[in-house]
Amino acid sequence: MQVFRPVITSLLTTVLVFLPMLFMGGDFGATYAVLPLTVIMALLMSFLDVTFLLPAHLAKALEKNKFDNSRNGNESSSRHWFDACKAGYQRMLRKALHGRFLVIPAFIVVAASILYTGYRQISLDFFPTGAARLVEFSLEVEDGTSLEKVKLINIPFVELLINTPEVARFHINEGAPESTGLIILTPVSSRSLDADEVSEYLEEGASEFAGLTAVHVKVDAGGPPPPDPIEFRIFGTNDESRKNLARDLMQWLEQQPGTSDLENSDENLRPQTLIKPDYTWLARLGLTVDDLNNSLNLAYEGREASTSWLGDEEVSIKVWLDSPYRQSSYLPNIDIPSADGRQ
Repeated sequence: MQVFRPVITSLLTTVLVFLPMLFMGGDFGATYAVLPLTVIMALLMSFLDVTFLLPAHLAKALEKNKFDNSRNGNESSSRHWFDACKAGYQRMLRKALHGRFLVIPAFIVVAASILYTGYRQISLDFFPTGAARLVEFSLEVEDGTSLEKVKLINIPFVELLINTPEVARFHINEGAPESTGLIILTPVSSRSLDADEVSEYLEEGASEFAGLTAVHVKVDAGGPPPPDPIEFRIFGTNDESRKNLARDLMQWLEQQPGTSDLENSDENLRPQTLIKPDYTWLARLGLTVDDLNNSLNLAYEGREASTSWLGDEEVSIKVWLDSPYRQSSYLPNIDIPSADGRQ
């Protein structure tokens, strides 16, 4: 009974420390919910063990110890050293209580020094990107580029991956206007560059290849997905002033510590064509703006018509205009079907 209350207090305080982690939301909370559950279950099993199982196992041993002590007329040596430790601990507590006005400030100073040193000198990173082995990339080309030309444009990047010693193997899914892929790096102990340096090297090298309009290489360090990036929107009636302000903002952000992967949406604009429907003719032909929009989307963006299997991978079959006709000059030749089947 002398240690029962301290044990209960220790168990409850530990449970209270881990309990708030069960109420964390989002992907981070779902990822780490198993940690407090495991700790609480382990503490519960320990409590049941020391309360019921351990006393039952030690009951006979304690009875035998009492019998030997009563027969010999003295206590065991283990009892003597335990009492000595207990007496020394009590003397230390009495001295600490008498000097509490010095002990408490000293404890606060030491705790604050440890926290300050840990915050300023020790970086906490659950998923360090430098030790990661997965790198994702995407390569973008001009709209309307044929798949055969996309393969030719991607050849220099593939050769760059092959000639990079830190790359163990890679997979690329080529398509138009975007090709995506995954790179698996060699183990950390066997490479001279970390994952961040490899991604920067690949992105800088691929940005010089002809035919690529945009290159993105990102390290996948695992764990919950990162938060959404900060987005700035600049509005104005003067397009030139708006672009100048966006350029100045980009230059300022590049000089700020902690910023990376800056993008300007004006630099990735696809060719656009403005279509103004003639509502009079639409009414005469029995068409609507939705009919016009659906036909143009089918011709230029394509539509999934079916699916098929390529080995163990399910692939989509998309229908759209062939690349020579997927130009704005071919717009007058596109037929718009009406409800009665006329075009």
